[in-house]
Amino acid sequence: MPEIYEYQPSLTLHTQLTFAAYTIGAVAFWGNFIYVFFLGTGLVAIPFSQIIAWADRPVAMTESEFRKKKDGLTKQVEFMLKEGRKLYETKTKCDTDREESKIGVFSYWKQSRENNKKQREFESNCILVEKEFETLRKIAQYKHKVEPCRYTCNFILGMFTTVIFFIIFVHMWVAGTLRFEGR
Repeated sequence: MPEIYEYQPSLTLHTQLTFAAYTIGAVAFWGNFIYVFFLGTGLVAIPFSQIIAWADRPVAMTESEFRKKKDGLTKQVEFMLKEGRKLYETKTKCDTDREESKIGVFSYWKQSRENNKKQREFESNCILVEKEFETLRKIAQYKHKVEPCRYTCNFILGMFTTVIFFIIFVHMWVAGTLRFEGR
C-alpha cells in the first residue's frame, strides 16, 4: 500500500461540473481578464510617462533661437486672442438674437453647434499654445533649474520598468495558458 504523500502518477481525479462551479470559473476568468487589463494599463502608463518626460526635457538653445521661438509664440497668442474675441462676439450675438426672437429655434441650434465646434477647436489650440509656453519657460530657466541627471534617471527607470512590464505580462499570459500536467 502506497504512503499518503507518495507521488502516484496513475491517480485520476473525477469531478462533476455543476452550475455553481461553472459560474465560479467563469467569474474568475473574467475577473482575471479585467485584473490583467487594468494592471497592464498601469504598468504601461508609468514607464511610458517617464520615457516621455525624458523626451520632452528642456534642451539648451542659443539666444537667437529662443527669441525666434518666443516671437512665434507671441504671434500665436495674439492670433488666439483675436479668435477668442471673435468667438465670444459670435456667441453673444447668437444668444441675443435668440432672446429677441430674431432667429428661429433650428437656426439657433445650428449656430450654437457651429459655435461649439469652433470653441472646442479654440480650446485645443489654447492647450497647444500653453504647452509651447511651458516648454519655453523651462528653456528660459535651463541654467538654473534643469537637472540632466533627473531626466536621464527617468529614461533609465522608464526602460527598466518597461522590461519588467513585458516580463510580468508574458508571465501572466503564459501561466494562464499552461494546462495541468503539461497537456
